[in-house]
Amino acid sequence: MSMLILFLICCATFSGSTGNYHNGLDIVKDTITGLEEKCGTCGYQKLSSQTSETSETIQKYTSQEYESIIKEKDSQITKLQVQLASKKENIKDFKKQLEIKTVECEARLEEKSNQLADQKSIIQSLVANCSSGTQQINELQNKVKFLEIQMEALRPKAVLENNKEILTCESFENSSKIEVLQIPGIAEPFSALCDAEVAGSGWIVIQRRFDGSVNFDRIWEDYRFGFGNLNGEFFFGLEKLHQITKWKPHELYIQLKDYNNRTLYVRFEQFEIENEESDYMIKRVGNCITNATNVKILQKNIKFNTRDKINCKYFSCVGSYGWWHIASMSNLNVPKYSQLYWEEYNKAIKVKSTKMMIKPKRWLQD
Repeated sequence: MSMLILFLICCATFSGSTGNYHNGLDIVKDTITGLEEKCGTCGYQKLSSQTSETSETIQKYTSQEYESIIKEKDSQITKLQVQLASKKENIKDFKKQLEIKTVECEARLEEKSNQLADQKSIIQSLVANCSSGTQQINELQNKVKFLEIQMEALRPKAVLENNKEILTCESFENSSKIEVLQIPGIAEPFSALCDAEVAGSGWIVIQRRFDGSVNFDRIWEDYRFGFGNLNGEFFFGLEKLHQITKWKPHELYIQLKDYNNRTLYVRFEQFEIENEESDYMIKRVGNCITNATNVKILQKNIKFNTRDKINCKYFSCVGSYGWWHIASMSNLNVPKYSQLYWEEYNKAIKVKSTKMMIKPKRWLQD
């Protein structure tokens, strides 16, 4: 178009006259104006068309994008709604648990409050009774002192001999049970059965038979060291018996019970036996005090007899254990309990129970 306007101007310039020139110029102007109007209308229409197409494209593109965004946001909203619903359920559960815990805490608080009230009541009671408690304590302390005095009186009264403590059944006043004794000549303390019921206190039981529960058919070594059960039937032991009777003069007490419910006794004022080398022979046997008649039981110089060590020259000694085999039918160490006998009026009397005991002598025999 610019080229066309230039061509018209050149034509008007070379027309040959000034008037024509002016006329030509006006023609050019008019032509240009017309062209401009035409071109202007055409350009606008074209630009409007292009603008409309562009707008439609933009709108079309924007709508698709928005739909995608909206769908994405809807999806996010749906997820958030699900999460919100879950949170609401969690909050609901937590609220229930909180209510339960609250009830439990209130119950515990009430329980502790009751306990505290009880403790407070007890403390108040203790405080109120404090003076009474103090008086009771004083009374108990006085009782303890009294019991200590009594216990001191009951303690074994040990005797000192050559700076060594000696304990006999006399040390345990009125004791009729097993005590631990300590005698000179016996290295270690030993257990023994004391008796305070038969003939006063202070007796050591050296032999007891009453039910046949212990076999007395024993060898020398058994009789030497002793055997049986101190709570039942037993023999004390020859070696201990020798050491005790050697230490100081002792009495011997024998109690017999027969099947006619008679209780007889023989009490020898002195009793001592020799050592093992002398076969525990009776060294001393004093006068006897008895409630029986014509009793023959023990004699001096009689040796102890067992089934494996027979210290008797007579045929009748066989089976007669102990010191019971000379000039007497009495036999308190016979093997079988059913064969227990003692002699009275030259007759053998069957015996139901026997007990032999020793005790330190209170007076010396002339």
